[in-house]
Amino acid sequence: MAKNVNEAITQIVENWAAGKEFFVKLGTVKDIDISKGICIFTSNESDIEIECLLYPYNSKIQIIPKEGSLCVVGFNSDQDPYILSVQEFETIIYDGGENLGIAKIKELTDKLNNLENAFNSLAAKHNSHTHITTATSVTLPVPIVGVISPTISTETTVLTKTVYKDIENEKIKH
Repeated sequence: MAKNVNEAITQIVENWAAGKEFFVKLGTVKDIDISKGICIFTSNESDIEIECLLYPYNSKIQIIPKEGSLCVVGFNSDQDPYILSVQEFETIIYDGGENLGIAKIKELTDKLNNLENAFNSLAAKHNSHTHITTATSVTLPVPIVGVISPTISTETTVLTKTVYKDIENEKIKH
């Protein structure tokens, strides 16, 4: 059984590397270049700086570390070194990031509930209003006043309040 995180990661990677020599180093990230997907890693064991990938090639999850953050880098003779784990991050990009950021579910639910309440209020007012008209007739000596005309068409849709489970992806939390 592994005694620390470094040993645990080493054991996992050794199994994955199938006999290849694999190195795991603990250090600090600096000089992050997101456009190139690289950063400079300084090992805690020495002052050696290594250019490494922020994430493996074709990775679905790209974790951009916070500059100065403690991190773990892994590499072998067949691969460029890349970050395996970070203490703090700036951004996480999932599957290319085309769906933009993750919604703040509480704030989104509050906004949707406000919109639903406003719609329901307007629908109720529409359904209950009446028209009072004044009609005059040439043949009658006195005008007909106060003819009440109810709403002819009513809105039957009532929006139910949104709850977190309606819009939350429970697999990703923040």
